[in-house]
Amino acid sequence: MAKRISPDEGKTRFEQGDALFVDIRDPASFAAGHLRGAVHLTQANVEPFLADTAAEKPLVIYCYHGNSSQGAADWLSEQGFSDVVSLDGGYEVLRQRFPELLESLSWREDQDIVLYDAPCHLMHAQKVDENPRQLLNSLPGVKLVPLKESNWCCGSAGIYNLVQPDLSRDVLKRKTESVRQTLTENPKAKTIITGNPGCLYQIRAGIRSENIDLRILHPAVYLVERLKKLGTRDIPQIPI
Repeated sequence: MAKRISPDEGKTRFEQGDALFVDIRDPASFAAGHLRGAVHLTQANVEPFLADTAAEKPLVIYCYHGNSSQGAADWLSEQGFSDVVSLDGGYEVLRQRFPELLESLSWREDQDIVLYDAPCHLMHAQKVDENPRQLLNSLPGVKLVPLKESNWCCGSAGIYNLVQPDLSRDVLKRKTESVRQTLTENPKAKTIITGNPGCLYQIRAGIRSENIDLRILHPAVYLVERLKKLGTRDIPQIPI
């Protein structure tokens, strides 16, 4: 089993400069803040990491609170690294005690402005409102902008657009206008996100009819797309 070291020992090793610090947290957390010079190890880059890092290089592994890092340190030791330790307390202790050792990534050049429509059924029937927005806002480089009158119905309403097409179109016009107004204030936006398939197809029909140049996606589709852009993909897992 790999050795554990205290935060103070970790700081000493950082200042000595001989060890490579390895951050195994998720991409969003790493982007928000990490130890200066730390390498971000994910499932996507573990194979090149093993190939490019000398087996005798000292490694200090840290995670969120010092739990998952122990398993990752053990696994790396099994791959042939001779000096691997796990940092007790993880990033949270580093953030609280040694903020001068940390840095964050700048995503300004890659910022994606995304418009968000809150589906009626999700809000009113399932009582879910904040969770999808919090998840999307946690992605590095994403600025989430709710549509004006985001909670206004798009006119889909189950099969309402089939049984009452004229009234449905009237409701959709108001939603389409809110898209246009929000886009005018956020001209760099290229995507609308909504979690209801009926709303997705209804709003897509509305913006296409008005020649509004936006794509519309389900949150899960956008989440996968964004994580792939950050370098996260589905490859054999390691215990991190």
